[in-house]
Amino acid sequence: MAEVKSKRLNKVLREFNISLDRAVEFLGSKGYEVDARPTTKISDEEYEVLFDEFQTDKSKKMESKEVGEEKRKEKEELRLERERELEEKQKKEAQKVVKAEAKLNGPKQVGKIDLDADKKKAKEKTEPAKEKEEKVEEKAAKKVEEVKPEPEAKEEAPKKETPKAKEEKPAAKKETPKAVSYTHLTLPTTPYV
Repeated sequence: MAEVKSKRLNKVLREFNISLDRAVEFLGSKGYEVDARPTTKISDEEYEVLFDEFQTDKSKKMESKEVGEEKRKEKEELRLERERELEEKQKKEAQKVVKAEAKLNGPKQVGKIDLDADKKKAKEKTEPAKEKEEKVEEKAAKKVEEVKPEPEAKEEAPKKETPKAKEEKPAAKKETPKAVSYTHLTLPTTPYV
């Protein structure tokens, strides 16, 4: 008996890059009965029918795979080239000797802070205040002089002595409390347990 080689349908589908439904419909239209399960086995004859129809899909898959590999290789080459360039730059920078030259010409004056400014402002404020105090004192002295002539005029008039109902009493002295003695309190002689 000749054995017929069979392949699983899911393997064939991956090979041709087609869907399960598409393969089952095509085989059904050609007169082959196939279950719509990926684990179904198909014969060589059914495989040949699928191969004749979907060979272009297989070739497209192969072409796309090749293009994908080429792009991947190009990207890898570019990445390696960039890495080499970076390594070369780092080597060049490491080879360069940095010489530090320090030229000190003294401190550089950027601005000036006046520390005596607060003192000057305080003096300016106190001087006008002193002048105002002097003016107030002069005005008060003039008023006192103006007020004094009037009492002289009253002195000429007879004085009536009226008894003062309220006499001002000197403020009472406040007594500070005396020190408190706690000697009369006794502590127990037995320790607490």
